[in-house]
Amino acid sequence: MNKEDFIKAGRITARVREESKKWVVKGARYVDIADKIEERLKSLGAKPAFPVNISANNHAAHDTAGPGDERELESGDLVKIDLGASVNGWLGDTAYTKEIETDKHGALIKTSEDALKKAIELVKKGATLGEIGKAIGGVISKAGYNPIRNLGGHPLGEYQLHGDFVIPNYDNNSTQELAPGGIAIEPFATNGEGFVHNAPETLIYSLKKPRPVRNTIARKLLKHIVKNYNKLPFAERWIAREFKHYEYGLRVLLKEKIIHGYNILREKKGRLVSQSEHSLLLNNEVTVTTLSA
Repeated sequence: MNKEDFIKAGRITARVREESKKWVVKGARYVDIADKIEERLKSLGAKPAFPVNISANNHAAHDTAGPGDERELESGDLVKIDLGASVNGWLGDTAYTKEIETDKHGALIKTSEDALKKAIELVKKGATLGEIGKAIGGVISKAGYNPIRNLGGHPLGEYQLHGDFVIPNYDNNSTQELAPGGIAIEPFATNGEGFVHNAPETLIYSLKKPRPVRNTIARKLLKHIVKNYNKLPFAERWIAREFKHYEYGLRVLLKEKIIHGYNILREKKGRLVSQSEHSLLLNNEVTVTTLSA
């Protein structure tokens, strides 16, 4: 593991997170927020680890600006901004929740933040996955909300945003201990049922298993994806700008299961979700790489 690049990615992510808060305001277009964050990451010597997630209200994850997207933030929106930097394939990943103009949901925002703080304390004490999940779920439940049980934290590897285990937001009774390496912890709190479901829209994809493909457009698109994104997630918005007549090629790659699509994940209509996330490096000591300087 390249610890220097991992820490650098986290620090860049933290810096852009704080800078982005002034862009997340009423009337801001999703596409402008995403572009500003992604371009700022590049200006600081990184690449986006994944498309900026802009998930408002009952949308919990995997929402971003799509091609031709004209959506704007509105007064009263509870929006989650999830962003990350890649430095030579080593990643930072962080998220925050902001309420647009109104002040009705501060308790829900604070709950996911408090749950994250508690989880980090336990990681430093060598807690198991089940113990971390129990603490996260306990903080959220005590505040009168539900943890989202089918979302959670994850390992951070080289060009690998998610790994082979989940850091739960509830007590799953796992006795697995965290090994040295990178992780992201991300509590989600909701006034809904505590589960997210697939929405029909898909705006984010990643390379699953590259292999030869017959169709010329799909073959060229696959080459572009491998060259530019490796196995990290990419936005349809990026492809639309970089690659002409991409739509058919994208459909072929999906049908052949060469790429994977991430549906927008949402709670029940009318419910709200908050999220808070940090990246950590576990070595002889625990370093939270996405803390503000």
